[in-house]
Amino acid sequence: MASQRPDEAALLAAIVEFSDDAIISSDLNGIITSWNPAAERLYGYSASEILGQPNQLIIPPDRQAEEKSVRDRISLWSITRAFAFGKTAAA
Repeated sequence: MASQRPDEAALLAAIVEFSDDAIISSDLNGIITSWNPAAERLYGYSASEILGQPNQLIIPPDRQAEEKSVRDRISLWSITRAFAFGKTAAA
C-alpha cells in the first residue's frame, strides 16, 4: 500500500471513518493501534481510551486463545515471507 496515491489514501481513510462497521487494528502483540467511530459506538471506549491497550479488553475470554493463534500465524507468515524475499528481521 506504500504506493497509494494521496487521493486513494484519503478515500480509504474516509471509508474507515464513516463506516457503520467497527474497524479495529492491532499489532502482532495484540495492542490496539486504530479504532474508528463505529468501534467507539459498539464497544463504548473512545479512541483515546483504547489506543495502546491490549485487544483482550474487547475479545470475549473464550475467544482469546483463538485470536492469539491468528496473531501467531500472521507473525509466522511475515517471517516466512521476509525469509523468502531475503529480508532480515531488522529490514
